[in-house]
Amino acid sequence: MYSVLGAERAASWNELRRSYRARARELHPDVQTHRPTPSRLEPARATALFTQLQAAWSLVATPERRAAYDLTLDRSPVLAGRPRRSAVAPRWSAGPVAGVLLRTGPGDLHIAIPGGGWNLSLAEFLGHAGSARIPPLLIGDLPPHLALRQALLAVDFVERLRLTTMVGLEEPAEYRGGAGADLDDDGAWKLEQLDRALQKWARAQPDRRAELPYAADLRLMGQLSLAGYEINLPHPAGLFQALEPRPGDRREARRRSAQPVLELRLPPLALAVAASWSGDQLAMAALERGWDGLTAVAGLASAELVAARRALEAKRARRDSHEALPGSALDGGQLPVGALPLLRALPSTLAWVAEVGRLPGSLPWGDPVSVSGEDQLLGDAAARLGARVLDRLLREPPPGLRLVAMSGSRLRFRAEADPTEAVAWLNQAVSDAFKVHLGFPSAPSVTEG
Repeated sequence: MYSVLGAERAASWNELRRSYRARARELHPDVQTHRPTPSRLEPARATALFTQLQAAWSLVATPERRAAYDLTLDRSPVLAGRPRRSAVAPRWSAGPVAGVLLRTGPGDLHIAIPGGGWNLSLAEFLGHAGSARIPPLLIGDLPPHLALRQALLAVDFVERLRLTTMVGLEEPAEYRGGAGADLDDDGAWKLEQLDRALQKWARAQPDRRAELPYAADLRLMGQLSLAGYEINLPHPAGLFQALEPRPGDRREARRRSAQPVLELRLPPLALAVAASWSGDQLAMAALERGWDGLTAVAGLASAELVAARRALEAKRARRDSHEALPGSALDGGQLPVGALPLLRALPSTLAWVAEVGRLPGSLPWGDPVSVSGEDQLLGDAAARLGARVLDRLLREPPPGLRLVAMSGSRLRFRAEADPTEAVAWLNQAVSDAFKVHLGFPSAPSVTEG
């Protein structure tokens, strides 16, 4: 087919497409009447050659189709003596070993890899990625079958829509051909776009080119989805709501209702990030005691404390139509009136927030702030901090402690065993997460209800 298209097999995707278009203009039957006599083709021959060209192009018209066609060439005994490209797919030019989940069925997962096979089983995909330093990445829609979701726990699974939103592709990664298109024929992804997004990340963070942008957030959302949680689509700053799977029967519902529920309120995330960026030692010392420490520093009465909390957890609209996480009210230099009594007690943080346009080049944990669309603001950084704290809370919790729901900086857990031990663990885990990501510990408030 490459000879019909007038291109070498090693040609890039853009070169192959240009060659096809040039040949199409040359062979189209309607063009022949305007060509000089020596180069004019008979109508029947022009039609036959043009039909052959279209058939050739249909086999390589997407990166996925081309990968499958190349694989058939590599396996063909007729072509065994010719120079050939390896059937083992290369990695993307930047980023992790990755695959695309084309479709799922009761039997197995059907996976494509860039430049290689496009109907691999999960075992074949894991075998291909076996030498990778980090878990392989798999991109696609959430399988409807419980057994397949459990099998995906072996990889870093990222849902298609969340990846589109988080990584900030130049165009939405979408099914070619629109809704209802045959995924095997038209491919599930515009792999070229994702490659460009990963190259952008590699230029911004050359020492981390093997990672996916905001991998911690995406991995967390994928793991929660696989576990059955109902999660709203995120805005580019991360998660903002999840609910525990519904009980399977009444007995399970009664068992859950008898267990104590712990409500955890994180310290104000945006204020913590601002304190870290501004180097406000007074704010950091207060945040080590969480809301209690901030209340003591500012001398707030009960009503003023409630107003400050509401102001710091306010929502705002985004230009990408998603709502922001609570904790994003400080972005853009807009000082919430209700939080002013608290902020006046933290002069260094107040001065920094008043000039919030001077953002550093990266988030406190090393991610560039401008990789994903409009994701450059303090509120977005605060939301990412919330996702990282949640990631630590869900990693190896004590037995019997399970997340029930989360909405921004407020989380609810069920404690099947002694709630006293669970409270102690939650306090320590949150404090450690803040210390790791911001450089200083910060205490949450945990109440039993």
